[in-house]
Amino acid sequence: MPNLIVRILNTLLPFTDPDTPLSQDIVHTLAICILLYFAPHILDQRVQNHQRQHQEQLERQVDNIQPDTGDIARAGAIDLDADVPLENADPQLEEDQLEAPGFQGNALPDQGVQDHAAPDINPRATRVVGAKKAKSLARRDQRRAYHEFQRAQGERQRAADAEGAEEREAALLEEKRRRALIEMEIEEKQRVEREAKKEKERKEKQEELTAQRECLRLVRDRLEKAGSVDLTSVAKSLRRPVEWAEGLVRAGGILEKSKKSGNIVIAMLTGESWVVLIDQDMMDEVYRNALNPRPNDDGKVTMEQLGRIIEDKVRGRALAVR
Repeated sequence: MPNLIVRILNTLLPFTDPDTPLSQDIVHTLAICILLYFAPHILDQRVQNHQRQHQEQLERQVDNIQPDTGDIARAGAIDLDADVPLENADPQLEEDQLEAPGFQGNALPDQGVQDHAAPDINPRATRVVGAKKAKSLARRDQRRAYHEFQRAQGERQRAADAEGAEEREAALLEEKRRRALIEMEIEEKQRVEREAKKEKERKEKQEELTAQRECLRLVRDRLEKAGSVDLTSVAKSLRRPVEWAEGLVRAGGILEKSKKSGNIVIAMLTGESWVVLIDQDMMDEVYRNALNPRPNDDGKVTMEQLGRIIEDKVRGRALAVR
């Protein structure tokens, strides 16, 4: 059974048999595509034709219905004085007929009066129709009433819309104007805030540059005069932290080696936030003091001793300047 299904599919589908020519497979594929494209359209057309034929047949059946004349054949038994029911008759027409001069109901005209003196305006008897025709007429009346109701509803809605259209348009324009004013106020506020922020940043930047220049100037002046400067006092005078002053001194090139009058000068930053200048003459004097023999001295000079000698020289020079 599976082999049979496979063979059937191979026969119906293209490109399944390698022995089949390529042109035949292409034609086969085109035929399948055309069939898949037109088959739904053909089916829809047939369904529409069937529905249209069925509708036409129903309309012909309704139109071919003949009135029931069984009771009319027994017209001799009808009481001429009895009231005849008027279905689908106009009530206003009945009142006009009843009020018309010379109207005497269903009575026959007088034998002694000419026919043209009192014309017979008796209402015509209602035609009796079958049940199918009556249902068709009832459905048609219902559809007409429904369409009339929908049309009346639409007219009332359009009238209501037209009545408040101007007010809604005015309210919409007012709302747009109010929103535009609010947006303008927000944009103006943002613009003022941006300008204030830029001005504040500009002032802060200017103050920072001024403080940096002042710090470097103070450090250089005090180094020039005393050979040392306390960065803590300098930073405090400028209302800045001492770390700010230390970083500025490092970045400002003050700690670089220089030459002054043929003498090598080095600026050093100590652990206590002092900047000191050490030149060649000071170091020669430090070495001479370190080599001088002292009591209870074994002839060795440690780095700690050398540091104390340098500190004494720096302090002495600073006190001499003051």
